[in-house]
Amino acid sequence: MNSPPPDSLKKQVLSDARGAVTGNDYVKLLRHRWGRGLAAVLVVAAVATGLAGGFERVVKPTGIAALEPQEAGAAVDAGLYQVAVQSAWRSHKPSQKLDYVDVDSDTLYVAATVTYNDRRSMPASGKLAQDLVWLANDAGAPSAPQMATGVERVGGAQLTLQPGVPTQAVLSWRLSPQGPPVPTRMRVAVMGYDFTPSTWLTQEEGWVRAAPAGLWEIAVEDRRPGERAAEAGP
Repeated sequence: MNSPPPDSLKKQVLSDARGAVTGNDYVKLLRHRWGRGLAAVLVVAAVATGLAGGFERVVKPTGIAALEPQEAGAAVDAGLYQVAVQSAWRSHKPSQKLDYVDVDSDTLYVAATVTYNDRRSMPASGKLAQDLVWLANDAGAPSAPQMATGVERVGGAQLTLQPGVPTQAVLSWRLSPQGPPVPTRMRVAVMGYDFTPSTWLTQEEGWVRAAPAGLWEIAVEDRRPGERAAEAGP
């Protein structure tokens, strides 16, 4: 029959156990016979708990759910683009090119600074509308991305993204009673792209669409009352 260890050894084992757990130094703990016995008990308990379903599998969020909403002005590296969404507003003007107010028109605008990073080519017209989208549903619901119906430069000129040049872009969405409701704060997301180099197999290189890279949640300014008041005059 084995005799219990002296008190001094017990104290040493307990001290080493505390130190091992704190500093992840489990080798030190296993130097003692009592430590090896304790480790064996813990392994058996862990296996039993796992078989009983006691450990829950942690599922990491993906896609939009994995992104932290950012405030207006925050910059995001989306691979193919560098994007900073600055502001959003609702207007009776169907285009920035028009000075008049059409009270039957309801348009949502978003202003963003966009830098196209591929210096080998120019992006196709309208591509930004596919990659910078309005997420019409609230957080926690299906994202319901809405492509912009119009893309312009600030002031209404045609948008042309030149590689490496920051450009002030304005995207617009025509609103209708049948469409999604316009929130007081809206979510805008940009798609990410990964660059795939050429190999001896593919002989091609280029940007491949990946997961969403950035998410903004910004206040929507309602400019319609001021536009109607200015149209009515004194």
